[in-house]
This record gives sequence, structure tokens and C-alpha cells, in this order.
Amino acid sequence: RLADGGTAEEALWELWAPTSWPGRLAKAALRGGAAGRNADRDPAPLLPLLAPLPPTAPRPHPLTTCEGCDRGIRAPQGTRCRDCRPTPHQTAA
Repeated sequence: RLADGGTAEEALWELWAPTSWPGRLAKAALRGGAAGRNADRDPAPLLPLLAPLPPTAPRPHPLTTCEGCDRGIRAPQGTRCRDCRPTPHQTAA
């Protein structure tokens, strides 16, 4: 529904249509009182539930063991910790 240009409110009502929710709202509205006034309100308080979720942060690397000293580190598998990695000077030699 939303992909076709519908509103969030229309999408909510489409989701609720096969449930008992619309009937319960209609009965409450006809009874009157505070419940009736609440039933007559639009579903605006629920619209934030349809807001897009913020992007998730990348997950940290799993705990693994350094191949040089067996120290526990968070890094891709088959990696050495910073103390065991060769320095640029060592790799150039």
C-alpha cells in the first residue's frame, strides 16, 4: 500500500481490516463516553510505529585468538593483534 503512494494511516487500516479492531472501535464509538471519544480519534499516535528504522551500526568482529600470541582480540579470523603484526619497516626489509 505504501509503495503505491498510500498513506501510513491507509496502510494501518488495511492491516487492521481482517482483525476485530475495526468492529471494536465502531462499538466503542457508538457507546460514547471516553472510550467512544478515543475510538473516534485517528490512529495518529500509532503512526510513529511505521517510521523507517534508523540504520543499524555494523556489528563488531567476533572474538578470536591472535595467531602470534594467542591473545583474545576482536578481529577477522586469521589475524594478528597489533603487537604481533609486522611493522612497515619489518615488511620492507
